[in-house]
Amino acid sequence: MDSNDSNRITLLGHTQKYCASITKMAHESTEAVIKPVRKRNIFVDALAILFGVSSWIGVTSTYLQLPLLVSSAPEGWSLPSYIAIAVQIANIGSFAYVVYQKYSPKKIDDGFLIYFTLTIGCVAAICMAFFYQHTIEISGHPYSVFLLLFTLMFALVGCLSSVLFMPYMGRFRECYLVSYMFGMGLNGFVSSVLALIQGVGGPPECVPSNTTDGGFIEKYPPPLFGIRLYFEFVFGILVLSTVAFILLNKLSTCKKEYAAGTIGMGNEYHYDHKEDSDETKQNIPADVLNLSTFNYIFLMAAVVGLSGLGNGIFPGLMSYSCLPYGNQVYHLSVTLAAIANPCAGFIAMFLSHTSIRVIRFLSFIGSILAIYLFYIALQSPNPPLKDSMLGYVLIVSSWTIFTCIINYMKLSIVSIFRYQEGRSLVWVGTVNQISSAVGATISFVLVNYTKIFVEASKC
Repeated sequence: MDSNDSNRITLLGHTQKYCASITKMAHESTEAVIKPVRKRNIFVDALAILFGVSSWIGVTSTYLQLPLLVSSAPEGWSLPSYIAIAVQIANIGSFAYVVYQKYSPKKIDDGFLIYFTLTIGCVAAICMAFFYQHTIEISGHPYSVFLLLFTLMFALVGCLSSVLFMPYMGRFRECYLVSYMFGMGLNGFVSSVLALIQGVGGPPECVPSNTTDGGFIEKYPPPLFGIRLYFEFVFGILVLSTVAFILLNKLSTCKKEYAAGTIGMGNEYHYDHKEDSDETKQNIPADVLNLSTFNYIFLMAAVVGLSGLGNGIFPGLMSYSCLPYGNQVYHLSVTLAAIANPCAGFIAMFLSHTSIRVIRFLSFIGSILAIYLFYIALQSPNPPLKDSMLGYVLIVSSWTIFTCIINYMKLSIVSIFRYQEGRSLVWVGTVNQISSAVGATISFVLVNYTKIFVEASKC
C-alpha cells in the first residue's frame, strides 16, 4: 500500500466520523423539537388555545373595526380613547373578584364564574352585530352608547381573564399555560385575517355637503362586508371557546394534565417541585426558580409599564399616529399589530422564554419604539414623512414590532411568575389591570381635554 492509498483511507475515516457526528447532531436537534410534543396532550393543547382565544377577541375585534367606525361614529378620531376607557371600567369586575375571593368566607367556584363570563362575551358579540350603530343624545350631543356598552361587556371578559382564566390554567402543566397564552394572541390573528379580507373600502372621497356653508364631507367607499357580519363571526368563535372550556373543565383526559400539587379556591396553587423531572429543572434558569426580590420588583414594574402603555395609553393614540398617513395605513397598522400577538406566542412555544436578561433587552427596544410612536401622535396632523412611502413603512412596522415585543414580554413574565406559586398569577393579573386603567385614563384626558393631539380632515 503506497502513501496515497494510506492518505485516502485516513481521509475516508475522518469523513465517516464527521458524517456520523452531523447525523447525531441532527438526531438530537430533531429530538429536542419532537420530545416536548410527545410529552403533551395535543387535544388539551387545542382546547387551551381555543379557550385562550375567548379572552380578548371581543375587544380586539372592536379595535380592528375602528378604521370603519371612526368614519361614521359621532366621536370621530377620539372614539379609540372612549373605547379605552370603556375597557378599563370593566376592571371593576376583576377587582370585585379578587376582593371577594380574598375576604369572603364562602368562595365561588372558579369554573362557574368562567361559564358566566363566557356567556357575557357571547351575548355582547351578537348584540354588537345588530346595535353597534345606534346612538343616544346626551346634553344635545350624540354618543355611541350601545357600542361602548357592548365593548365594556367584551372588556369584562378580557379583564376577568387576567385574574380568572389565566390563573385557572395554572393548575395545568406549564406547557398548557403557554398554549393558553398562544390562544390569547391567536384571537388577534383570526380577527385580523378577517379584517384584512373585509378591508376598509379604499381612501375617502371629498363630496359637497348639503349644508349652506358650501363645505365638503368625507365619503368612504364600503368594505367587502359590513361590521354586522364581522361580529356574527366573532359570536361563533366565542361559542366554540365556551365549548372548549366545558371540555377542559370536565373531561378526565384534561384533568390528567394537571401539575403536581394542590389547588385552592381562588386559584391559589402550591406545586410539588419534587415531582419535576431533572430535565425540566435544567431547562428553567436558576434565577427564575429562586426569584430574587430585585428581579421580582423589576418584573412587576415591567408589567406596569407594558400594560400601562400597551393596554392603556397607546390604543387611544393610535388613530393620531396612523390616520395622518391615510385610512389604509391605519387599517394595516391595526391589523398587523393584532397578528403580532400570536407570532409572539408561537415564538415562545419553541424558544426559551424565561430569560430575565432578554426581558431587560426587549424593555429597552420597546421604550425606543414607544417614544417614536408617541412623538408621531404629537405631530398630528402633519407628522414627519407624511406623504412618503418610508413614513408609511415606518409607522406600520413600528406598531407591529412594538405590539410583538409587548406580548412576548408579557408571556415571558407570566411564565416566570407561574413558578412562584401562591397567588402570584392573580397578582400579576391585578397589577396588569390597574396599570391599564391608569394608562387609559391618562390617554382619555390627553385626547379629549387637551389640544396636544389634533384631528385633521382630508376635506
